[in-house]
Amino acid sequence: MIKAIIFDKDGTIMELGETWDEPTVKAFTRLMKQTNMTEEEIKKYGEKLGIIDGKVTANSLFATGSVSEQAEILAEVVPLSSSEIYRSLENDYVAFVRQADIKSLLVRGTEELLQYLKKQGYLISLITNDQKNITQMMLRASDLRDYFDFVGCADEYEPKPNPAALHELSKQLNVEFDEMIYIGDSEVDMVYAKYTASGIGVAFEEENRKFVQNADYIVTSLGQIPAIIEQINHSK
Repeated sequence: MIKAIIFDKDGTIMELGETWDEPTVKAFTRLMKQTNMTEEEIKKYGEKLGIIDGKVTANSLFATGSVSEQAEILAEVVPLSSSEIYRSLENDYVAFVRQADIKSLLVRGTEELLQYLKKQGYLISLITNDQKNITQMMLRASDLRDYFDFVGCADEYEPKPNPAALHELSKQLNVEFDEMIYIGDSEVDMVYAKYTASGIGVAFEEENRKFVQNADYIVTSLGQIPAIIEQINHSK
């Protein structure tokens, strides 16, 4: 039987674009000013990393990569060390989260789903490639922190798809991998989900379905998840 339900954060329970478009584009633009790249080169480089028409694209480095991974890539063109870029990005993201209305950025149905899962007795966890301080700030600001029995972040454990956070979750909550379900919106999430009993891919827009094509189940709304969990339990 399934005991633990694990969520990704951005693009799964938090709206990706509404959350990260503004601070990511702002940070990227500021860092690119320190290079000798032309506007056209910057545009193409931004598209490669996941910024198109001023928006963060799903399944891109800026959407799924940790801040550390973003910094390492940007250090290839920005005349700063990866640690300096890391601190710069983190400061920008923290500043945005502090002033944003985080509760309004929740995906529709998030709190209702968490309430349902909690009432059913499931252990609820969050494993994200975001930073611990940013993640905790967002969970507190959205009044979701108390729903989660475990929160794993990329700067505390290794970023997904490394299963380090899953091992820690298993240890802390006494749950085996085949008693977990992982829910996410990216290719990295679906690779990660293979460590668990089942992976549920969320594709709120049809164009993003390709990123979760390797999921065991695909949903277009969070409201579909309870029935799938029940189906998984009946199949065991």
